Amino acid sequence: MSETMTGPGTDRAEHDAMAAVLAHGLLNRLSTIIGTATTLREHWSDLDDDERASLLERLEGHAVLLAPAVRKIAGA
Repeated sequence: MSETMTGPGTDRAEHDAMAAVLAHGLLNRLSTIIGTATTLREHWSDLDDDERASLLERLEGHAVLLAPAVRKIAGA
C-alpha cells in the first residue's frame, strides 16, 4: 500500500471508511428486502392483490439495486 502526503495509514483509513459506507448501503438494502419478504410471508392472506404487487415490486427493486454492488465486490 502506498502512503499519501497526509501520512502513514491514510490509505488504510480511507479504504476502511469507503468499506463502511458500502457495507451500510448494502445492509440497508438487504434489511428492506428481508423486511418486505417477511411481511409478504407473514401477512400474505391479509393483503389484497394491489398490496402484494406493491410489496413484490419493492422487493424486486431493492434486489435489482443491490445486485451490481454485490457483483462488483465479488469481482464478477
